[in-house]
Amino acid sequence: MQHPLLPVIRTRAERLASPRDEATYVPAIREICRRHGIDDGALAKFSDGSTIVFGVGDRLVVKLFEPIYAENAATERAVLAHVHGRIGVPTPGIIASGELEDWQYVVMDRLPGETLRSVWDEVAEVDRRALCRHVGEAVARLHALPVGGLVLPNPPWDVFVARQMNGCVEQQRSRGLADAWAEQIPAFLASVHLPPADPVLLHTETMREHVLVVSHAGGDG
Repeated sequence: MQHPLLPVIRTRAERLASPRDEATYVPAIREICRRHGIDDGALAKFSDGSTIVFGVGDRLVVKLFEPIYAENAATERAVLAHVHGRIGVPTPGIIASGELEDWQYVVMDRLPGETLRSVWDEVAEVDRRALCRHVGEAVARLHALPVGGLVLPNPPWDVFVARQMNGCVEQQRSRGLADAWAEQIPAFLASVHLPPADPVLLHTETMREHVLVVSHAGGDG
């Protein structure tokens, strides 16, 4: 019987207890590369991030999604394909995707550059302001991008908000919030009116770790 290439993850508890080291996942990444005719001679696991991501040389990235987060893989594929070449900044193109032992995976372009966080202390104030402006403009273009025809596995926004509101108190208590504070949450949420609006794409992790920059003469870009 062939030994599994990936950990069995059926619950959030199993996911939290699962190994995150590079060696555990190299055999699976090599198998994915073999499937798609990709040279797997230079593999390196990214140290940061909530998911398992490997660089394959300097041109490709393989991202793994645990079985309990299969819908995240579908969202990643759909949104990357939808925004590619349309928001004025480089975004990864999809090279391949599939399933391996109930895990979903996406193979995408690897963008050049270093994370903004890693070079932030070396960037002059004037360039920091310019970078922030560029990021803000890209996010604005993302928000303005029509979403017609984009099919996602996620629930509609109103259903998502209702679900978050219904589970908010229990979730915060599970994280140690004192009862005196938790008891105030329902009334506060009920006081906030969210008017109907057309859906837009959101990037919920627009931060320095997710912005890549390349140094050019005369400043960063």
